[in-house]
Amino acid sequence: MGHAAAFILQKYTVLKTLKESALGTTELVLGRDQKVYVRKCLYNAAYPVEAVRGLKHQHLSHIVHAVGSENKAYLIEEYFEGETLDVLLRKKGCLDERSVIAIAEQVCEALLYLHQHNLVHRDVKPANILRQSNGRIRLIDLGSVRLCTAHGAGDTVALGTQGYAAPEQYGIESGGRYGGFGYAGLCGAGAIWNREHGFSCGCICFGRDHEGAFRRWL
Repeated sequence: MGHAAAFILQKYTVLKTLKESALGTTELVLGRDQKVYVRKCLYNAAYPVEAVRGLKHQHLSHIVHAVGSENKAYLIEEYFEGETLDVLLRKKGCLDERSVIAIAEQVCEALLYLHQHNLVHRDVKPANILRQSNGRIRLIDLGSVRLCTAHGAGDTVALGTQGYAAPEQYGIESGGRYGGFGYAGLCGAGAIWNREHGFSCGCICFGRDHEGAFRRWL
């Protein structure tokens, strides 16, 4: 293991394990600076550590450290206090139109920034949309981010959350009319507004009939 990966693993104190799966682990940790961070260990040798290091946007979580070692990726993400959209919706039931538009605009700004860097989030869903106390929206959890190449083999895989993942992540061809890595972010955002609020997309782009629903929408 390299020195950078060892630093990420050894110089942070675990406060809480947030998620553990076959894809990796996510923990809430305390740094030597006494700040709280999110640490991820991803079992993904292809994770674009170089590409995410320089990401800095007001509507994204900030990657403090990113390193690949022994077919794994280790990330330290800045931790932000706030409430995720799924929690907010459970409390309020629904949001007014002005709030929905404000959230959507900020999420799309984050997605545009990622796409301009040839990156796709691949897991846009209410649980990954955080609203801070000042009203700022942040798209969090960059553990599923992928560096995209035009029509490259393996650009899309069955990854993400069913109900919000784009159709091409479930086997629809990655090129032409239904392709393009942008759908993986924009379809997820659209599905949120459609599923939670009943407008924007015109159809539900998820469920068992991903391809049929998406083609009907187009």
